[in-house]
Amino acid sequence: MLSDAELHTLRAVAEALIPPGGRFPLGAGDVGTAERAGRYLAGMAPETQRQVRLLLRAWEAAPLASRHLRRFSRLAPAARDEWVERCLASRLPWRRVPLLLLKTLCLAAFCADPRVEQALGYAHGCLDARAPATGPRLTPLQHPEVCGDVEEVADACVVGSGAGGAVAAHELARAGLRVVVLEEGGYFTQADFTGPPMERVQRFYRNGGATVALGRPTIPVPLGKCVGGTTVVNSGTCFRTPARVLGAWASEHGVADADPATMAPYFDEVERVIGVRPVPWEIIGRNAEVFDRGVRALGLGGEPIHRNIVGCRGCGECAFGCPSDAKQAMHLTYLPAACAAGARLYARCRVERMRIERGRAAGVEAVLLARDGDAVHGWSWPPPARSTPRGSSPGAACAIPPSAATSASTPPSASPATSRRSSVPGAGRSSPTSSTGSRTRTAS
Repeated sequence: MLSDAELHTLRAVAEALIPPGGRFPLGAGDVGTAERAGRYLAGMAPETQRQVRLLLRAWEAAPLASRHLRRFSRLAPAARDEWVERCLASRLPWRRVPLLLLKTLCLAAFCADPRVEQALGYAHGCLDARAPATGPRLTPLQHPEVCGDVEEVADACVVGSGAGGAVAAHELARAGLRVVVLEEGGYFTQADFTGPPMERVQRFYRNGGATVALGRPTIPVPLGKCVGGTTVVNSGTCFRTPARVLGAWASEHGVADADPATMAPYFDEVERVIGVRPVPWEIIGRNAEVFDRGVRALGLGGEPIHRNIVGCRGCGECAFGCPSDAKQAMHLTYLPAACAAGARLYARCRVERMRIERGRAAGVEAVLLARDGDAVHGWSWPPPARSTPRGSSPGAACAIPPSAATSASTPPSASPATSRRSSVPGAGRSSPTSSTGSRTRTAS
């Protein structure tokens, strides 16, 4: 993906950031860090690739406008080091931020090399040797099992299946509403949560993990792109909304009942469902033990953080998908409960636009994507006044469940077919199937 010149620049950056020798013997050049980073880039979104390539070209040319009068890769090693140090310390974002982004990429590629892991003493293992448990499984609707033109009519269409969407879908479905959940990302289970961390970041994170908040400092923003959303790849840290924040919601935004006493039973319920508890000392890890000793030596107070875990084995891989099904993310808790209550879940289904009628959301247009990559298998369009499914090619047929084949304007209580559902294994919901093509249109 990178040109020879761009790879040459990246190699020079990596070797300046991670030189060999010193207390840690390996450097970027010893383990092919630039080449590994280039392979990672090849798996990222085209827009991210374009931005990184422009970034490399700009970084290469930047010293030409300085007293060095040379491209970065042609500077002597000492001059490179000086340039890097000046940029890292600069208060000018256009000098500091590009290097921080390249530094993140290089360090991720460097630390993923098995030789570096061995030198660091890192082993892929868990503190608790017990066999992992297996949580509930979902059967999301997705291509190629779902193909042709699909129309869903529901009372609520939930876009996204993370912490917000999954809970909303569950509450609406158990209240008796017809709910459809659309998730752009794929569906992954503990069997998928293996391999080098950086490779998992590319698979489970939006934009290959390249999303950042610009500022001083530049902060990476981890956004999950999978069924369960960011809850699948976050650290699992859980804390209740502070009273001062609830107060701001009430006073500044007019949110009713936003006070700790009113919210307490809702916090209790969520914590019960996702298993929030302090991290057990047996699996807390040496870094936390050292931190605790420091806290006590300073006469301060502290305790283990609260996380949504059940049966955690201390594998230390929370940010790359839990291989133990211990972190109680949405794909193990609220989404199975929502589907059991009748919600229908689509994976690899990207919403393109919302249809607004008289100031209110009246429908959602979406496309089905390939399981690997973002190839679009058909487009959606607003549903007609009467829900009449059509094939995407001559002779195509599409079977829509009776519960979904009602007019968008028909109230749920007026549809005599709403109680007729065919079973999808493990999901408790009806399943649309058809022959060729792949389009979806969802109305609410």
